[in-house]
Amino acid sequence: MLEIDGTFDDCQRLVKEAFADAELNARMRLTSANSINIARLIPQTFYYFNAYAQLRRQGVEKMVVAVPSGNFGNIAAGLLAQRMGLPVVQFIAATNINDTVPRFLETGVYETRPSVQTYANAMDVGAPSNWVRIMELFKGDLNALKEVLQGYRFTDDETIEAIEKLSAQHGYIACPHTAIAWLATKAYQASHQDQDAVCVFLSTAHPCKFPDALPAAIASKIVVPEAVKGLKDKQRQATAMAVDFPLFKEYLLNMPAEG
Repeated sequence: MLEIDGTFDDCQRLVKEAFADAELNARMRLTSANSINIARLIPQTFYYFNAYAQLRRQGVEKMVVAVPSGNFGNIAAGLLAQRMGLPVVQFIAATNINDTVPRFLETGVYETRPSVQTYANAMDVGAPSNWVRIMELFKGDLNALKEVLQGYRFTDDETIEAIEKLSAQHGYIACPHTAIAWLATKAYQASHQDQDAVCVFLSTAHPCKFPDALPAAIASKIVVPEAVKGLKDKQRQATAMAVDFPLFKEYLLNMPAEG
């Protein structure tokens, strides 16, 4: 395992450079498990159909979905599902202060910035790679996109407050990503009180991944899965590396062959 001294954007840039490198492609078959790979997005569309099927069994016909968004793969899958025929009234892109997309939807200017570390670390993305896919899906038509997508951003303080409210009011322990999606849902509902659609917000991580981010009183109530408990007894193995593509390429080329 590699441990890169950089941000998610730095790591993603290294991976994309590797995909474009002729020597690496001649020597290796590279792929990605994250949303760079369209094979990650296509199975995610099924979750949206499943959620709608559950609502239909309850007599609900209109659905709004709030998605905690970082690299924008999950919401891209939802938009693909909509193009397949899923009747989603509105998608809500919920972000932390790494708000490249909400700013774009507000101003029409797409400006990436270096990512800032937050409690919702999987959303700490300054240049979401799937945004290109989403804009291609809408043929670059911002007005058409804004008809089905709204964006909201929230700070760490707001995220912690939401975690506390969800725990106190519903007995539910939310991870920071889930809390941000819930906040976006509430913000959307506040300005769409006359809408009869049911809002669904996505929960994308187990709270046990964030023991230092959650308030201590809430973190103490987390039921840690047995599979996760076992990780504490394993020896940590990682190779530290700077954000340097030649070094990354050399590492890949000298990896021991499997089998």
